[in-house]
Amino acid sequence: PPKMRQWFLEQGYIVEGEGYMNTPKDKFLESLYETTDKRVEVSLKLMDEVEWDFFFLVLTGSDRLQHYMWRDMTEGEGEYKNAIKDFYIGLDQHLGDLMEKAGENTTVFVVSDHGFTNQDKRVHINHFLIKKGYMKLEGGFENMKKMWMLRVSAFLKQTGLSNLIIKVMRGTGGKPGDVKPPQIEVDYAESQAFTCGYYTGGIYLDNKLDPNTYLKVQSELVEAIKKELRDPDTGELIAEKVYTKQELYEGDQLSLSPDIIIIPKDGYWITGGISYPSLIEPTTKETGRHHIEGIWAVKGGGTKEGETVNAEIIDIAPTILKLFGLESDMDGRPIDAFKK
Repeated sequence: PPKMRQWFLEQGYIVEGEGYMNTPKDKFLESLYETTDKRVEVSLKLMDEVEWDFFFLVLTGSDRLQHYMWRDMTEGEGEYKNAIKDFYIGLDQHLGDLMEKAGENTTVFVVSDHGFTNQDKRVHINHFLIKKGYMKLEGGFENMKKMWMLRVSAFLKQTGLSNLIIKVMRGTGGKPGDVKPPQIEVDYAESQAFTCGYYTGGIYLDNKLDPNTYLKVQSELVEAIKKELRDPDTGELIAEKVYTKQELYEGDQLSLSPDIIIIPKDGYWITGGISYPSLIEPTTKETGRHHIEGIWAVKGGGTKEGETVNAEIIDIAPTILKLFGLESDMDGRPIDAFKK
């Protein structure tokens, strides 16, 4: 609401700190702590100033940090090897303050919408689709020129010259984040499959395919990904699991889902678009990526303390509604974590 927005602005609330892709690590950490501390400070004040029966707070700092410094942690060397651990210690202290403010009679959920693992290589899946003939690029000189520009960009990354260019840009007042890769034009009229977006594991099929052709292309492509999508450097298969959307989803919004969903093995990340000239791109800055396994913990409200339960993210909302005595017809089920 506009009134609440103004209140947050008056408190100095920070929506998002410095981005991690083009910010030096020391400056990034400084901004990360400032953003997190302010978010918790404002939340504690809000808990005092308004009457509430449900309070929801999102802390995004651990996500940003693990994307940026996962390799610092796993390699265990350098100035920032304990950056993730130290940040979680700070989050734990913040959680204690929030729980104390909420009171001992409040049921507290700690939920992540995903976990984390290493990202050593980025997989530009559209190159695989092009190789297999499912995706076509526009012809002509302009597209050819853009592809050569991508090759030059890749060379600069691989040799470390891109870091020097970024340093010079910062020193002269430029903004490295404003530099974008050229947009390669896709011939969608002649393509049967494509992937778009930076964070993705989903492949979309042409919605103009007739039903029989659609199922044929979907089945063929799933098998090709399972058996042929390999890291050219090692020969290793990249996909941990491959699903059709019909296996995972249902409902009247099914048409909006990707038609094929890829869960990559640890170390790989599937990305869309064409922002690199080949299938595999070694990662340098973003060394951590999302993992399908997250966490859920609960305290208070008659919980079965000390027990471990299996849950899915779609179970969280029905569980909260049940605690309020409300029924739910949404996906998911109330989690059996409370005493009768």
